[in-house]
Amino acid sequence: MRKARLIPTALLAGAGLLLAGCPGPSSQAQALGQSTAGSQDFDAVRTLIEDRMEAFAIPSVAVGVAHEGEILWEEGFGWADRERNIRATEHTAYSVASVTKPITATAIALLQEEGKLGLDDPANDLLRSARITVRGSGPSRATIREILSHTAGLPLHHHFFFEDDEVERPPMEVTIARYGVQVTEPGAVYNYSNVGYGILDHLIEEASGKDYGAFLRSRIFDPLGMERSALGKNPSMGAKVAARYDEAGSPLPDYDFDHRGASAVYASVHDLLRFGLFHLGRTPEEAEDILPRSVLKEMQTPHAPSAEGRSYGLGWAVVKDDNGYVRVEHTGGMPGVSTALRLYPEEDAVVVVLSNSSNPATGPIADALAGVVLTDYLRRMGDGGDAPTGEGRSSRQGSTVFRGEWEGEVKTWAGTIPMHLTLDGDGGGVVRFGGEPPTELHGLQVLDGRMSGQFAGTIPTEDALTREHVIHVRLWKEGDQLQGFAAALAWRGRNHFALSSPALLQRNVDPE
Repeated sequence: MRKARLIPTALLAGAGLLLAGCPGPSSQAQALGQSTAGSQDFDAVRTLIEDRMEAFAIPSVAVGVAHEGEILWEEGFGWADRERNIRATEHTAYSVASVTKPITATAIALLQEEGKLGLDDPANDLLRSARITVRGSGPSRATIREILSHTAGLPLHHHFFFEDDEVERPPMEVTIARYGVQVTEPGAVYNYSNVGYGILDHLIEEASGKDYGAFLRSRIFDPLGMERSALGKNPSMGAKVAARYDEAGSPLPDYDFDHRGASAVYASVHDLLRFGLFHLGRTPEEAEDILPRSVLKEMQTPHAPSAEGRSYGLGWAVVKDDNGYVRVEHTGGMPGVSTALRLYPEEDAVVVVLSNSSNPATGPIADALAGVVLTDYLRRMGDGGDAPTGEGRSSRQGSTVFRGEWEGEVKTWAGTIPMHLTLDGDGGGVVRFGGEPPTELHGLQVLDGRMSGQFAGTIPTEDALTREHVIHVRLWKEGDQLQGFAAALAWRGRNHFALSSPALLQRNVDPE
């Protein structure tokens, strides 16, 4: 029986398979000292940043805080680019990863206000040569709103194209045809999907008649005074761009995506503070009101419960109780990037943390910054209250619901692969995939009505075969069926891709 190599938890988080956690509440409060809560003294936060940078070998961190419409503090630490001797500042443009999503959602909202699209329109009404399909066959009726809230039934997806690789980024129409595949019913479940936001940037181009990056520049960045923001690296930024670094501290080559609307923006701390202030209804100085307050509020309104205590709006995640405060946010993580943009609407506060390596320090630093302007934040953290840190309750308990034998197929864009899954109800399982030998299912989790795990295997499509990979499965039970996806996950080295294909299995032996 083949054995799968387990994927480290940190890599699963970066792949969108887990949400990154935060540190324990008491240690964070103790590190800062209770006396800092509610003050505007950032000395303790500076010390924390310097300690975390040393502990995790982080090249640079840039941070900022705004409160009641004013920027209180913004500063850079360390090297934005060691090789060119460029220091980090509040105006250094960082790759922000998934903090791109609320920016893309803002662009969609602008087009809705102009009447060029409706949030409840099927996305396929605006797509032309390639459309979202249902398990690779008929057209989907998934709406733009459902894509924005990750409830369109689209699967896990990311694909990085490094400039020193031979693999080239395909046209967006190819990505949509291959991976814009609905694997669950629209509106039925929350499933975080980069390919959905890649489809949204394509829709922006179709609806506006403009290049996606040019639309962001003319309709969001320039009106809000975000001078160091762009889709990808902009030559006008000059030397004020942070390089990305791998875990060994070596610079990563540049890379592109087939989901630019999910991941491709560069922005500075200063610019994201201005963006955050705007979304709190505090239009920054010399900026334009590009959207009505009612639209901004709708974007921050929960549309889909993503986990216990968490939900997702339109481009924003919402935490209903972060140590007694409502937190609206987006975080980002990918090779050489760890970022966070937090809004605390009831307290009129914005927190930004950007760094140019993949590391676990972003959350603790953001907590420290929040503790400076939110009076009771650190006290409540020290008393044992903390923000929800995962996707929900995850355990092997409840796996008996999935116990039995399941027979079906995985339908890739290049062909169909038979799959047989046996689950014993005690956290164990065996998979037969195509003509490959039986293999163990590892890391079984049952979470909010779905099961997931990974096994050794190969998805034999042209793009998946470019890298060694394991197969990650995520399946939801509907009666006597399991529906979801199987993803080729190339996690070694640079974490090149997660390429998902729809899976549908039928129970063929009743559980004992």
